[in-house]
Amino acid sequence: MFEVLKNFLLVHSLKNSDTPSQKVVPEMNTSGDDESKAQLLKALRHSQTRAREAENAAKQAFAEKEHVVQLVFRQASQLFAYKQWFQLLQLENFYFQIKNNKKQPMSTMLPRVPQKTKRPQKSSARVKRAKRGRPKYDLSRYAVVFALGLGLVGAGLFLPAVIRPILDSFESSKQVPAPPLSDVVAGMTGKKQG
Repeated sequence: MFEVLKNFLLVHSLKNSDTPSQKVVPEMNTSGDDESKAQLLKALRHSQTRAREAENAAKQAFAEKEHVVQLVFRQASQLFAYKQWFQLLQLENFYFQIKNNKKQPMSTMLPRVPQKTKRPQKSSARVKRAKRGRPKYDLSRYAVVFALGLGLVGAGLFLPAVIRPILDSFESSKQVPAPPLSDVVAGMTGKKQG
């Protein structure tokens, strides 16, 4: 019993100490059992030290990650602010150009604003038909789309009208009749009513 208590106190003193230099290992008997216990305690101490070091490294990595995230957000907000500022300067420049050069055409005064470039489209059969003088809009396509839409609306109105009575009759056949009120009261109070 005394050995178990001594080992318990040793393990808790190892957990509570901050640095390996502060740990105190009590002297033990040199018997085989005590040597194996000493080796186990030494291994425990080393594993706890490694665990503390890993925990500190994880805390440091988390702090660094949070710092990097803050920097990225700060850079993104600054970039957005600079972009807005640049556009304001362009508008101000455009205003002064209009104010000073009333004779110059507007198309030459407009600032160049970068736009998303569109990929050149391959010439399709529809474009070729339009070039040959045929009408751009094919009315038969619209008629098919209109008929399809009417068909969907009709199916949407027809299905609930047919399926609903079938489902209702199926559910009503499954319903269990409610027990008499006297049985419910007797079950709750534990008394049978006559």
